[in-house]
Amino acid sequence: MGFDWIVIGNPLNDWFSAAFMAITFTVAVTGIKRLFRHRFAALAAGKANGYADLAAELIHRIHPLVTMLLAVYFGAFVLTLPPLANRILNVVVGMAVLIQVGVLTSRLINFYVEQYKRSKIETNAGAVTTISSGAVILRFIVWMVLLLVALDNLGIDITTLIAGLGIGGIAVALATQNILGDLFASLSIVLDKPFVVGDFIIVNDYLGSVERIGL
Repeated sequence: MGFDWIVIGNPLNDWFSAAFMAITFTVAVTGIKRLFRHRFAALAAGKANGYADLAAELIHRIHPLVTMLLAVYFGAFVLTLPPLANRILNVVVGMAVLIQVGVLTSRLINFYVEQYKRSKIETNAGAVTTISSGAVILRFIVWMVLLLVALDNLGIDITTLIAGLGIGGIAVALATQNILGDLFASLSIVLDKPFVVGDFIIVNDYLGSVERIGL
């Protein structure tokens, strides 16, 4: 078998080059992840601010499957793939990257909310309630934006979809009036702050301290 043999439309030499690029990318990314994770973990052991610990956690949360898919994607640059195979590869890699971005962004939001809660729980419990509920909405917005980007990557007309969701949303709102009523009631509590975390309240026969307020 010679290196000039054609395999699925590409010389065997190009396949070896693609495999070499993919393996090199995987080894390099894995090595960088381990280096920075250990470096940040060691830094976090000597500091109490938590940011180094966060960096180590974010690096650890980069899924090996995402690394592998990116390695295949970059390795495929030297190959001439059929249009369908190239489209499938782009879609799969794009979806994996978007999900990874969503996971890392959600963790960042949670981290800053936890930091804020720890610093304000004793002095401004009302602000803690607001920021906690706001974080839920922010995470929802992040995932919705990523979903729209993913759908656009699949070739779906986002403008038409959004218009359809607007019409369908009216029907859903009518069918879920009780749930929406509870949601708006929780938002009223968050904004008006009739009570906050740490307050002792009595409602009819129920009494106790408020431990958490959310949507």
